[in-house]
Amino acid sequence: MTKAMETKALFRRILAFVAVAAAVAAVGMLSLSALSVQAQQNPSATRQISPATVAPGGTLTVTITASGFTFARLVETLPPGFEYLSSTPEVLQDSERLTFALLSSDNRITYTVRAPQTAGVYTFSGFLLREDQSNVNVGGDLSVTVRATPEPTMEPTAEPTMEPMAEPTVTPTPRPTATPTPRPTATPTPRPTATPTPIPIVPPVVLEEGGPPGWVSVLIVLGLIAAVVAGGFAIGMRQRSGRPLFGRRRGEGTGS
Repeated sequence: MTKAMETKALFRRILAFVAVAAAVAAVGMLSLSALSVQAQQNPSATRQISPATVAPGGTLTVTITASGFTFARLVETLPPGFEYLSSTPEVLQDSERLTFALLSSDNRITYTVRAPQTAGVYTFSGFLLREDQSNVNVGGDLSVTVRATPEPTMEPTAEPTMEPMAEPTVTPTPRPTATPTPRPTATPTPRPTATPTPIPIVPPVVLEEGGPPGWVSVLIVLGLIAAVVAGGFAIGMRQRSGRPLFGRRRGEGTGS
C-alpha cells in the first residue's frame, strides 16, 4: 500500500510538471506569433542610388533599407544593359534579377552595378516578399541618368595688349632772372648861395644955402652909387671863382 501510494504521488507530480511546461510553451508560441504579426503590420523598403547621373560604363551603388518583417526576400530587377558587380549580403542572380534572403536583423542591402555605354534614363524596380507571399514595392530612388560628361572647352586666352608708354614730360627749368643792380645816384653838392652885400643907403646931403651947386651933389651921389655897384660886382666875381673876399689863396706866392 505504501509503495503504491508513493507511485501515484510521483506520477501526479510528473503530470503537473508536463502541464506547466506545455503551458509555458504555448504562451511562448503565442507571444512569438503576436510579435511576428505586429512586426509584419508595416513592412517597408527604400532605395537610394548614388550617383544619380553616371557616365557611360561608370559604376554606381544601390542601397536598400528594409524593415517591419521577421523573414522576407528582396527581389531587385536591374535596367537593361546594367551589369551586376558585387553585393552585401550574398545574392542569388538570375540574369537581371537579384534575390536577397533577409532576416529582421539584415535590414540593409548594398550592391554595385556598371552602367551601359548607351546614354539615357534607366529605371530600377523591386519588391519585398513576406512569408505570407504578399509583397511591398521598394520606394525611394527609381531612375538613374547615363550621360556623357562634356569635355571642357578651352576658352581662348586674350592676348595681352601693349599699352603705349607715356612719354616723359620735360619740365622747363626756370632761368634765373637777373636783378638789375641799382646804380648809385650822384647827389649834387649844393653850391653856396652868394649873399648880396647890402648897398649902404647914402642919406641925401642937404646943402645949406650958400653951399656948392646942386649938380655937384648929384655927381657925388652917382659916384657913390657907381662905387657901391663896382664893389658888389667885384665881390660876386670873387665868390664865383672861389677866391676869398680878402687876402690870397693858400699856396699862392707873393710873386717873387
